[in-house]
Amino acid sequence: MIIERLSGATAYDLEITSASIGTGTTAPTDNDTGLETSVLDSILVASLTKTIKRLTLNFFISDAELSNGTYTEFGLFCGTQLFARSLITPSYTKSSGEDTTIEYIVEVTN
Repeated sequence: MIIERLSGATAYDLEITSASIGTGTTAPTDNDTGLETSVLDSILVASLTKTIKRLTLNFFISDAELSNGTYTEFGLFCGTQLFARSLITPSYTKSSGEDTTIEYIVEVTN
């Protein structure tokens, strides 16, 4: 997506607009277009901070939004385009009465 934008193609925006959480366990690949087993989509960015080489995104999911269970994957989206998919290691088990916060760091290195 970054190469496309740098070359002038504007089919995809590069702003991270939402995230998804799920239960898939297959390792991420460059060919992923979504989560393996999405459970909750359209999680909005609650806050972000940035430096020249790092973007820290924070997401908040209320107890009512996310079912109790064990979660193993998380993805960032630029509109409808998957930007990044990661496995949650160790897995996250949500219990009744718990809100969920997620911090995701995107770092650019040379």
